[in-house]
Amino acid sequence: RVVDVPLVRASWLCRPAKMPVLLGEGTGGSLDFLASRFEVADDLSSVLITDADVLLATSTPTHLHVDRVVVRHLVPFSAPSSVPPWLRAVVIVSSMLVSAWVAALSALRREGRHRAIAWALALAGPATALTVLRAFERAEVGDARLLLVPLAALAAALLARGMWVGVGRLARPS
Repeated sequence: RVVDVPLVRASWLCRPAKMPVLLGEGTGGSLDFLASRFEVADDLSSVLITDADVLLATSTPTHLHVDRVVVRHLVPFSAPSSVPPWLRAVVIVSSMLVSAWVAALSALRREGRHRAIAWALALAGPATALTVLRAFERAEVGDARLLLVPLAALAAALLARGMWVGVGRLARPS
């Protein structure tokens, strides 16, 4: 069985009665590795690899076996949030509440009779909220503008609902 590892180009290979191994590719495809243990720090800034076979795909291919490798000072895959945790929680929770309200209203009115439509209506607001929040964090927008995140979630949920209701009206025979 193969289990892909999120955020990196690697997969755990799980075989019956054998220890799993991690098969991965380094940046630029010039490095491939197979390891029995792969640990990543919580902040993604360091990696510990043990019992690894490494293939350097250079002009002269080189094969290395190492018992233990520690790589430090990596640039994290995601930057830490510039928003204080309490404010981030308030923004996310309020965004999810307004999105849930719209989705529940739509479900109670039986506007999305198909499960896929109900899921799309339920996910439109939260997906928009997380996208807008992350964009604001990257742009280092002032904290007061974060109040726009719940409004964006509400707008996306209402737009998704409106689109579905409009499509439903057009599809009905007159």
